[in-house]
Amino acid sequence: MFSFLITVLFSLKILIIDAETTLPGEITHSIATQFLHRYKRSDPRCNTDETYCEFNKVSCMQHNENSREYYCGRNNPCSSGQTCYLSTPCPVHYRTGCTTNACFGQPCQNGGTCSLASNAKGYTCNCNAGYDQATDCRTQINYCNSNPCQNGATCNRRLNGYTCTCQPGFNGTHCQNNINECIGSPCIHGTCIDEIARYSCSCDILFIGDNCEKVIASYIVTIAVGALGIIATAVGLFVIWRKKQSEKNSTVPFPFEETKLGQTRSRFQRNVETVHTNDHNSLWFIDGKLGQGNIKFKNQS
Repeated sequence: MFSFLITVLFSLKILIIDAETTLPGEITHSIATQFLHRYKRSDPRCNTDETYCEFNKVSCMQHNENSREYYCGRNNPCSSGQTCYLSTPCPVHYRTGCTTNACFGQPCQNGGTCSLASNAKGYTCNCNAGYDQATDCRTQINYCNSNPCQNGATCNRRLNGYTCTCQPGFNGTHCQNNINECIGSPCIHGTCIDEIARYSCSCDILFIGDNCEKVIASYIVTIAVGALGIIATAVGLFVIWRKKQSEKNSTVPFPFEETKLGQTRSRFQRNVETVHTNDHNSLWFIDGKLGQGNIKFKNQS
């Protein structure tokens, strides 16, 4: 019955506080308290189950922060340097007490555990992963303070870690890798040059275009003109050669090529000679007179 009355009085106090007038944009005391209580260690059975609380007093002393704050705030008997705690944490007979044990004040938040120490605070907090020991586990560790993300990447905070949002052209856990855009050989007739978030092509001769896919038209015209020039020169040289060959094998007209005393030699065809022999006894029509001639044919083949 006594625990029931305590619970009712506690509820009435919250209702009275909530009934207070708030300014625009403000929140009520109960809402603020509920927000704070989410981050404090609490075991509901310590407030609702007397039998459980009696058998787990030590645990309930450490997991009944809401009740400790309420009773120690209403009547704190402790002097400076002492900590108010629930010496009897069970709902039938809440009792407060004073101690120099700083851990009784449950300073470690977000599930952290308290250990006595010889430092100025008198304790240290062993925090759950991701929470900062320097703030008694109240805040998360900011792993982005060490700037782990590379190449201009953005660091995103996470509980007990971080992620990196990479700039275009990079990948990897810390954006440490430059993506090779030349994979796949995009340059058709040229050499690919990898750059940041892009690539460029060094084209082979005769080719242009982003991927060296086009042939340069002026080069084609130049090559065609050059080829035609070579062909024309070859044809001209062949014609000249044929002409000389034809002249070499053709009949040589009179007058004769060689003339000796009494003989005249003339070459009509290859390897065939005609020798004309003139002597005083030959008959020739010389100056309108009849003379004598002697003609011999000689084959030199």
